[in-house]
Formats: sequence, C-alpha cells, structure tokens
Amino acid sequence: MKVKISSQSAFFFPKVIAQRLGSRSGFTLVEVMVSVGILGFILSAMLLLFINGIALNAVSRNLTVALSHTQYVLEDIRNAAFSNVPALIDSSSWNWDTTTANARVSNALKNELINVSCLDSGGVQIACATSSIPLTVMVTVSWTESAGRPRSVEITTKMGGS
Repeated sequence: MKVKISSQSAFFFPKVIAQRLGSRSGFTLVEVMVSVGILGFILSAMLLLFINGIALNAVSRNLTVALSHTQYVLEDIRNAAFSNVPALIDSSSWNWDTTTANARVSNALKNELINVSCLDSGGVQIACATSSIPLTVMVTVSWTESAGRPRSVEITTKMGGS
C-alpha cells in the first residue's frame, strides 16, 4: 500500500514523513553534542563581550562626569573676581570632598575629591598668592571606580586678570 502525502498532510502526520524518509534522516547524538558545544562556546564569548562593553561604558561615563566637574570648577573660578582668585584657591574654596561635590554638582562619583592648586613655571604646586600673572591653575578630580581602582583626571590652564 502506497501512501500519498501532500504538503499539508505532512505537517499533521510526522510519522508518515519519517517512514517515507527512512532511517537515515536526522542527526546523530555526537553531531548534536558537538553543535551544542560550539553554540555554547560562541554564546559564552558573546556574553563576555557584552559584559566588557558594559564595564567600559561605566569607565567612560565616570571619565566624562569627572571632566564635566573639572569644567564646572574652572567656570566657577572664571566667574569669581580675578583679584580674589589666588586667595580663594589658597583657602581651599574649590577643594571639594564627596559631600561637597554631591551638594554642588549632579552625579558625584564614588569617593570623589576635587583639588585646585596653582603651579609655578616648572609645574610644582605653589601658593597662588606668590604666583605671577598669568596664574597656572590645575584642577584635579580623583575618584574610585566600581572595582576599587583609583582614577584621576587633571586639567591645567592659565588665567590672567581682565
């Protein structure tokens, strides 16, 4: 007895299809295990790429936030009367700890410290009151990454009276 199978009936009668194809259809257990192993290796590598991408995104975000805080402090110094800037820097008016940074700027970083100092022509920190015009001002932002690694960024600029 021959069974004629249409494309619609093959969907409803898989046993009939298996009889028609014979015993050589399908994959062996070894082929399935090898393909599952390869798939598992590829998926674990992709997962590792995503995890590293997320970690690098966090590092990049922290660096961007630190640079924006540096710019904020420099703009704050720029908006002060120039005659008062050396005394304000020497009195640590712009040296912020994490609590002050949280109060002054949004998105303060973990253990963030902001330090403002004056430099001489050799790059050595000096009291701003003894510095010549133009003042060489350095703003340093330090913080701790989520993995506990300390990071910092420094911006140095010259400021003159106007």
